[in-house]
This record gives sequence, structure tokens and C-alpha cells, in this order.
Amino acid sequence: MMRFNFFAGEEVFTRNPETNTYLVDFDNMKKAVQKLVEQLIVIQGDGNYEAARQMIDNYPALFTKSKQIVVSA
Repeated sequence: MMRFNFFAGEEVFTRNPETNTYLVDFDNMKKAVQKLVEQLIVIQGDGNYEAARQMIDNYPALFTKSKQIVVSA
């Protein structure tokens, strides 16, 4: 769910409530994946436990927005 929340924050996808389907913005997805991978590699490479903890805290199992998306699906 951490990646889901990260991508939701990067506006990678939107939900159409009328059709209950999702639209993926592939340009945003590519940028978001690059951003996430870069962050993870730096955190791991530096052995930065504090940054890892902050990432976990910033992208919990389910944000309110994520809960709304999951429940409405």
C-alpha cells in the first residue's frame, strides 16, 4: 500500500465514479516510478534509517483517500 499511496499522491491515477474504473496517467506514472526508485536507492545506499522511517510514516498502510478508493471500487 505504500507504493499505492505514493502514486496516489503523485496523481498517477484517477477513478471515474460513474464507471468505477481507473485511468492511469502514464507520463505521471513514469515520473513517479523514477522519483520513488531514486528515493529508495538513496535511502538504502546511505543506510538512512530515519529517512526510511519517515517514508513509512508518510505513506501509511491506507490514507483516507486510499480507503475511499478501495471502498468505492
